[in-house]
Amino acid sequence: GPITDLQPGCAAKLPFKNTKITGILTFADLLALVTGRVPLFVEIKSEWTEPDLRFLSEIARLATAYKGPIALMSFDPGVMAVLARLAPDIPRGIVSGRYRDASGAPWWPELSSWRMFRLRHLLEHQGAAPDFYAYEVGALPTLATHLARTIRGLPLLAWTVRTDHDRRIAAMHADAPIFEGYDPKS
Repeated sequence: GPITDLQPGCAAKLPFKNTKITGILTFADLLALVTGRVPLFVEIKSEWTEPDLRFLSEIARLATAYKGPIALMSFDPGVMAVLARLAPDIPRGIVSGRYRDASGAPWWPELSSWRMFRLRHLLEHQGAAPDFYAYEVGALPTLATHLARTIRGLPLLAWTVRTDHDRRIAAMHADAPIFEGYDPKS
């Protein structure tokens, strides 16, 4: 369920991503751990409902106070529009892609086909004024991402790069990769 429904301290007892590691850090704890040593691109998840102003206000407060390089991003332009008001000096990005899995099933069935089309083609911003886009590497190249880079001059990140093939696609069609579990030797 939503992290906001958990009692304080509960996330610290949850296992992390099918590992034996327990203790999901709070956002504040993560920022304290990193302390500006590496740039952070923080993805904010959404339930595609009215953005939670209390939750986003705390993210904005912590990101604004952070002393290292940080950017915020979300699939939900509504979330990013709220953050444009709450943390106008923090770079913001909109994450996008095919909006369907390999079988053709929608990632979020609650979204209409028309909305998924607008999101997939980078046509919905809701006042977010993104500073960059992050796009699904397996869906590149697209006309929308090409236009965002060449006409609008916005940087494009490619997610999630896990293989050498993904890395080559990202190198051809994006400005930077977002790696996860990438091992160039495999």
